[in-house]
Amino acid sequence: MHDKVVGICGLNRDPYSEVTDTGRIRRLYVMREFRRHGVGRRLMDAVIHKAEKHYARLVLYTDQPVAGFFYRDLGFREVTSMEKITHVLELGEKEDGSY
Repeated sequence: MHDKVVGICGLNRDPYSEVTDTGRIRRLYVMREFRRHGVGRRLMDAVIHKAEKHYARLVLYTDQPVAGFFYRDLGFREVTSMEKITHVLELGEKEDGSY
């Protein structure tokens, strides 16, 4: 069981942004029987940690209200004024000292 993939989460530069310091969370998915056990949070913690080295902010889109609550619990703020973005997380300083 320890070698079974139970969830995935992607990260890439946001292709819709004109600036290169914005990352986009893609396709967070956790198998149904492993939900509500912290798998999604651990995946997101790892992706956010990695993203902090490369991006000033993370964005994502979801049309699922439960997912919206999950992302807000992780510190994302909900936005309604942006196309293809429902949540934004401002990240800290990158390793090179910039934002």
